[in-house]
Amino acid sequence: MDFLTAMLKGKVALVTGGGTGIGRTIALELAEAGADVAITSRNGLTLQETAAEIRSLGVRGLGVVADVSKKTEVDHMYESIINEFGKVDILVNCAGGSARERSSLFCDSTEEVWDEIIGLNYKGVLNVTHAVINGMIAQQGGRIINISSLDGVIGASGRADYSGAKAAVIGFSNALAKEIARHKITVNCISPGPIVSGYDEVMLSSNSAEAVKWVQQMGEVTGFGYGSKTDISAMALFLTSAGAGFISGQNFSICGLANINPGW
Repeated sequence: MDFLTAMLKGKVALVTGGGTGIGRTIALELAEAGADVAITSRNGLTLQETAAEIRSLGVRGLGVVADVSKKTEVDHMYESIINEFGKVDILVNCAGGSARERSSLFCDSTEEVWDEIIGLNYKGVLNVTHAVINGMIAQQGGRIINISSLDGVIGASGRADYSGAKAAVIGFSNALAKEIARHKITVNCISPGPIVSGYDEVMLSSNSAEAVKWVQQMGEVTGFGYGSKTDISAMALFLTSAGAGFISGQNFSICGLANINPGW
């Protein structure tokens, strides 16, 4: 535990979508490893609750409300973080969403939903990465981790727009890794499969007939049932560590066997 606590001491991390879900779990894990952590979200209440929890771990924590799909808000967010911490060493782009309640076949989808999905899941990654990249280049080092999705690897029926946006994140990460390797900045993706978070977390906690059915189905698809948020945060923590300094331009599917099982 002493080694873990000291692993990221002196580092500053920024986690988008850090108020809830996978982003919150990643932010807390980075804080437990000694990093000062800034988080951003559109929900100010959950954001400040998580920021307070980060500070309770003995590091500095800052929550900044921002919509990552809007560049002006991202630029203001980054300015606030630099004013507080002076730098960003680690960026985790975790903000995203699938508009699950409005998912539909592509032939029935609308431009309004496309814009929202692309803005949050892809343009948000571009905006935040663009804000921090020159600072990382100037300090000749950094770690960028983009949270994509298994949907971006193999596609998901009813979520073609979301799958396309998440696939774009993977392609962007691969290209950016090549551009900035000479500056000792790594860029990698994590693509979660069925993880208990958000809607699934609420649904599964109900112990309803639907929940039982989903647990059984995920057991058949992944071989392991559902994954947990800590499965994702553990990989994120590893990618920030000294042991991952020679890993870049990679996509890690954290999904059991779902990426090779046609049932997904």
